[in-house]
Amino acid sequence: MKSKLTFALFSAAAVLTVRAQIPTTPSTNDLWDISQGVTITTNSPFDAALGGPNPYDARDMFGGMFDNYINERGQVVFDDDAPANFVHFVEWRTAAPVTIRSFNLFASGDSNGREFAQFTLKAKSSGSPTFDLTLYTFTPDHPYVCVDGQCPLVVSADIEPITAQDFRAEFANLSGQFGPGPRIVELDGFSQSKGPRLSIAVSCIDLCWDTISNKTYQVQYKSNLTTNEWTNLGSPVVSTNLNTCITDSVRGQERRFYRVFEVQ
Repeated sequence: MKSKLTFALFSAAAVLTVRAQIPTTPSTNDLWDISQGVTITTNSPFDAALGGPNPYDARDMFGGMFDNYINERGQVVFDDDAPANFVHFVEWRTAAPVTIRSFNLFASGDSNGREFAQFTLKAKSSGSPTFDLTLYTFTPDHPYVCVDGQCPLVVSADIEPITAQDFRAEFANLSGQFGPGPRIVELDGFSQSKGPRLSIAVSCIDLCWDTISNKTYQVQYKSNLTTNEWTNLGSPVVSTNLNTCITDSVRGQERRFYRVFEVQ
């Protein structure tokens, strides 16, 4: 029989992260922004939203607000009717050769899906007629896991510095979605490296409470305060002095809430 007296010990955030600041919104002055003279050379078809003929504008991937679909200004949705193995793409050209050292990709899904299976960033080497340089390839989790939880930022990465004028982004279709046309918010390119990001992860915590010698206690936890379900943290503990501690492994857990009670 458990005593009627229960109490919460404390809540514990399992991961402490120290990182360089990453912008949560697209840039307005990066090297790929249309304000810098970027032009779209070609792109695969966009979705015919609301029955309209291609309401999206590829310039919106690079800082523009040109599309005709007011509800989604500043982003694009690629064609929903492309085959399962289709690779959507956009190609663009800068006003002059630029040196890119890092980039951000902002993308989002919705109730229809609209997530891509793989992203590939390419460029043309000097004098090449084709996009012969692969700068970065990314395969996301589904649903998307945003960078440090900062949605809709799905990729923020350094690349090997490349000086080029012509670039291409590819977004492979993800099968099994009702609306498979990827939704891309923006793609930004920067001349500065982001540098290494340092993470500090808490792998375990010690839980301690005042006790009475030879009494038995049970510690429980839950990850969300909106549920009434508690989970036992190990077996009951018999105290041997006036203070008792146990250790909980919390690596990979966003948060946990704990309580302890005396077992009669």
